[in-house]
Amino acid sequence: MSHRHYDRTVRNHAVEMVRAVRSAVGPIVDLMVDMSAELTTYDIIQVGHALEEFDLMFLEEPVEPTNITALKIVSDKLNTTIAVGERVYTRYGFRPIMEAHAAGVLQPDIGNTGGLMETKKIAAMAEVYSMMIAPHLCAGPVASAVALHLDAAIPNFLIQELYPFRVPEHFALVDHPVEPQVRNGKVAVPLGPGYGVSLDRKRIEPYLYRHVGGKA
Repeated sequence: MSHRHYDRTVRNHAVEMVRAVRSAVGPIVDLMVDMSAELTTYDIIQVGHALEEFDLMFLEEPVEPTNITALKIVSDKLNTTIAVGERVYTRYGFRPIMEAHAAGVLQPDIGNTGGLMETKKIAAMAEVYSMMIAPHLCAGPVASAVALHLDAAIPNFLIQELYPFRVPEHFALVDHPVEPQVRNGKVAVPLGPGYGVSLDRKRIEPYLYRHVGGKA
């Protein structure tokens, strides 16, 4: 079996899955497809063209995010907006993507790209390049609350990634987790002191670091 035949078989299966989702949710719900940089430039262009009929909000991480040339090639070939950023760090990492106009949506993660203020700087830089921000998030309920405050403070915010389907113990680490409050794809920015959530001291106590006495 040639690579091209195998590629077409797998591609058709993937396209039919997206078609089934689009058919189930209708034309109003936004769809995004995450490729996790698993395909070659050749393959992702073929897949991307096949997915264009489903009016995706964006195609996420089509190729390795540090390969700016490949990212630009894919972006130029497809009519679907490209999103990238969960594995890009600090504003210096995002800068070449912006300068090459290799994506339309950037996805910095507050937890690994340099913190809240670094992410806000990335968003400000992206605004200059007419790029939107869809912050990546795959962490705890404190990070979720912080991300929502970032979203409310930037003019080029697009959509926020959240994980409302974790086990209850995950969300019980704070007093007012935002994820269980998601309704119809929307959630309010926490209004309490600070970022709107407080750690439950009793629940985090077993995980706190304690220095054991002794000479260094």
